[in-house]
Amino acid sequence: MEQLYDVFKSVNTLATFMRCRKHVLPTVKNLKSAHKHVSDEHFAIFKYLLPDDISYAWVDSQQYSGDQRDVFDIEEGGDNWILMFDFIDGDLKPKPAKKRKVEEKEWVHVEGRVKVELDETILNLTNPRENNKRDKQMWSYSVEDMGKLAAKRNAKFKEAVEVLRTKMKTLDYQGTEIEYLREKIEIPKIPTFGDVVNIDREKVAVNAQEMVDVTQLITDITTKESYCGQIVENGYMLIPAEEARYGQLEYEPNNEVMAAFEVTKGVTKLFTHQADALNALHRGQNVVVCTPTSSGKSLIYQTPVLESLLNNSSSRAFFIFPTKALAQDQKRSLTELSLALGLEYGTVETFDGDTPFENRCKIRDRARVVFTNPDMMHVSILPKVDSDRSSWRQFIQNLRYVVVDEIHYYNSLFGTHVSLVLRRLRRICKLLGNDTVQFISCSATISRPLEHMSDLFGLDKESITLVDSPGGAHGLKHVLAWNTPFVSPTDPRSGRVSVVGEAISLLAHMVKANIRTIVFCRVRVICEQIIKGVRQKFVDEGRPDLSNVVMSYRGGYSPQDRRKIEQDMFSGCLLGIVATNALELGIDIGQLDACIIAGFPTTVSNLRQQSGRAGRRKDGSDSLTIVIGSGDPVDQYYMKNPDKMITEPTEALTIEPLTNLLLLESHVQCAASELPIELSHDVEFFGPLLHTVKDKLIEDKSEETVFYHTSSRFSDNPAKDVSIRGIEENHYAVVDITHNKGHIIELLEESRVPFSLYEGGIFMHQGFPYLVVDVSVEERMGNVRRVNVDWYTRQRDFTDVDPVQSEEVKQLSYGNGGGKVSFGNIRITTTVFGFFKIDKRDRILEAVEVDHPPFVINTKGFWIDIPQTTMKLIEAKNLSLAGAIHAAEHALINFFPRYVVCGPGDVRTECKAPEKEFAKRQSTRRRPARLIFGDKVGGEGGSGLSQKAFQFVEEIINNAVDGVNACECEWGCHSCVAGAFCTESGLVLSKPGAQIILSKLVGRDIDWTKVKEGPEPNMPIAETITIE
Repeated sequence: MEQLYDVFKSVNTLATFMRCRKHVLPTVKNLKSAHKHVSDEHFAIFKYLLPDDISYAWVDSQQYSGDQRDVFDIEEGGDNWILMFDFIDGDLKPKPAKKRKVEEKEWVHVEGRVKVELDETILNLTNPRENNKRDKQMWSYSVEDMGKLAAKRNAKFKEAVEVLRTKMKTLDYQGTEIEYLREKIEIPKIPTFGDVVNIDREKVAVNAQEMVDVTQLITDITTKESYCGQIVENGYMLIPAEEARYGQLEYEPNNEVMAAFEVTKGVTKLFTHQADALNALHRGQNVVVCTPTSSGKSLIYQTPVLESLLNNSSSRAFFIFPTKALAQDQKRSLTELSLALGLEYGTVETFDGDTPFENRCKIRDRARVVFTNPDMMHVSILPKVDSDRSSWRQFIQNLRYVVVDEIHYYNSLFGTHVSLVLRRLRRICKLLGNDTVQFISCSATISRPLEHMSDLFGLDKESITLVDSPGGAHGLKHVLAWNTPFVSPTDPRSGRVSVVGEAISLLAHMVKANIRTIVFCRVRVICEQIIKGVRQKFVDEGRPDLSNVVMSYRGGYSPQDRRKIEQDMFSGCLLGIVATNALELGIDIGQLDACIIAGFPTTVSNLRQQSGRAGRRKDGSDSLTIVIGSGDPVDQYYMKNPDKMITEPTEALTIEPLTNLLLLESHVQCAASELPIELSHDVEFFGPLLHTVKDKLIEDKSEETVFYHTSSRFSDNPAKDVSIRGIEENHYAVVDITHNKGHIIELLEESRVPFSLYEGGIFMHQGFPYLVVDVSVEERMGNVRRVNVDWYTRQRDFTDVDPVQSEEVKQLSYGNGGGKVSFGNIRITTTVFGFFKIDKRDRILEAVEVDHPPFVINTKGFWIDIPQTTMKLIEAKNLSLAGAIHAAEHALINFFPRYVVCGPGDVRTECKAPEKEFAKRQSTRRRPARLIFGDKVGGEGGSGLSQKAFQFVEEIINNAVDGVNACECEWGCHSCVAGAFCTESGLVLSKPGAQIILSKLVGRDIDWTKVKEGPEPNMPIAETITIE
């Protein structure tokens, strides 16, 4: 043992020295120079004797990418692994060498988001104010201090040896100490990465609680050490439980169908809303059902469809769902019922973008129920009703039911497109002699459901029965409004911490308590950060086994991975799910008891839809929803008024299929390609503007009846030229080349590539980091390799929205103030110019420049230049000009819906970034004093929304002035100048500045006593000029 101690002393001395010299890493290869007899076995023995003081493991060399230390032989372990031996019992406390300042950094800190001008110093992102409180100094370590630390470790080693000897005597071990140690030690092996999705979770023990005591759960959460009063005043709300009410059918149902529901779903009685809807369908009515989530709405459309399949062998049905996940879920449910009824396998099929081309003809010819989406109906089904081209004609001739679920999804621009698609379907049905088709629609969260269904399908209201009195039971719902704490607890101006950390803590608590939980995130990157963070938390707390019972679910995953995750969710193999709104709709993901909403979603309707994912147990158990508020103005509005999350009415849905001339013409061109247009017949489906649109068609007078055909400027299938969700983007394949696997893990939209896939960056998939090795623009592919690092990357970018050419100019009534508005072509240019490498403490390790071509969208829009006189008024009030412009743009967008049918995000503007506006270093990218708005979708021709807003711009500005002046908030909220659509979280907003701009544009008198003086307390003081 003396030789062992001698080797330890030598290794300890060298390792201590290395840790105090920033250019050297304590790799095993380097440490073997400490003693001529040292071996891998010695390092393993030291680790065994001092398990809490030593780390002995293979480490990914990428962990030290950007570190100032030298990695001597990066290929030491193959696959870029380094065998490290490191003391983790605490580092030396450094002493300042000299009062020599490192170049001072320029910091901005707003809502946890920081930008810094870098040199080689590692700086803190989480609390940058601490960096500015003291001089940044170079540090040194004395030989005396290093000697003391090494001696302390030597003493610990001797103590560990004595403990070992005592243990061996107790065990009556007959061999030597070295022999005993050789039996116990483990030499580290190079880690291997398994499949992150295809884990055999049937072998994972999941013991979810069957009955959750939510009151006790809340007590447990609020008595944790980390709790610091996050639940806001009046932020604990209760939604009362409801008992079930049952109804009766007015007709004799098919006994086989009822028996199938009892066997497969356990249904023995019908709720009142189910009976009411089925009775209306039996009378030949179209039906819209508006009842809460998990109230059994699917039974309403499954029952008549199954009955028709049994009664008529030629009967057909379309089930149209907005997302593939929801369609897959409902297909699984209907297939189970159809097989229980003895119907052939293949009776129920899916026809969507994931359906292999070689299977499509067979599905079209043999399936009797087809699950699809509006996109496939638009581009692949309706264009193929000509008998010379396909057999969808026969399917539609025999179409008995069309089911459109989650109709609240079909709103504003997308809803208008879908309405025109459904009108084209109804038109074809009528032309083919099918006048018996019935339409069934459902939604959990919607205002004016009858009117919305009428608008969506183009049906008379008298032909629709509304069923909105729920009969289903649900348990008591507990709702918490949970505000993120301030970064500095006593300083509100320090901003609030990110929702990510709060969500990680809450989800980890739920999973450890065996409570099935879903976390909803607004964007993909937050989804990945939370799943990564919660897995790391499980590892840090000694529960790595729990990492396999949490998964993320979002857009971009491969179809195979999506199906596997959905299966694991449904089968109950998961305790925690982190998702975007891809799981917001009515997919059955098992019985969840808690829902965490990480940041207020776009609308109250979205919030209620997400909250409804929990509390679906048939026994009426209680459920919990926690809404975490970020620091942006919309979130803070609901944190100050938590009751509005429950009491505020859902937003009205609006579509304009018969008045948006641009969209109407596009779909009429599609309809003319499907079957020629005949005005007297087709005005029923496309309205009186059809007489205007006909001038864009080709007139055919060869027969007695005049028909109109598609214009020659369109292709054979004009539907391919008309995108109903926006610009059809190319996709990049993200290929995992770890261990030369070479399989696709994600498909990434081209517009996301600059932000997510850049060489040297970290790409997150299922919360695991992948290093981007290379990106090929020609092949539209990015190769990534799995790494084991605790740093991540954040892109650095900016977006400019600029006019290109005006097509029309109008003067506002108040002309002498310079109130001129232009409409025309605009260009939206997004440039990613670099990225930060950031460690787990949110410190910047390195700033890397990249040279990516900008992502450019050409579209339509309008703009208003702000007069110099108005700018001087804002400056005189000591207000932020950038904040005033940004707030004015938001205010106008908030009032667009009064004149233009649009939803959040349908029209975009140039949002102001806090990193730029509050920097201390002068920006070279000054922007004009201009309000500018552009269509987000529709390509170069736009969507028609900006053009219509341009027509009503004076009315919109006047409404905005009235709305902003009347709003009772002090510095801006979602009712006036903030918006959930803001790409910069609404952190640069000046309500009083917006009041000045908007009032001056239309010549309104300003009550200066009601316009607050600056600087605005909701943001830092700008020290540079960014507007010219």
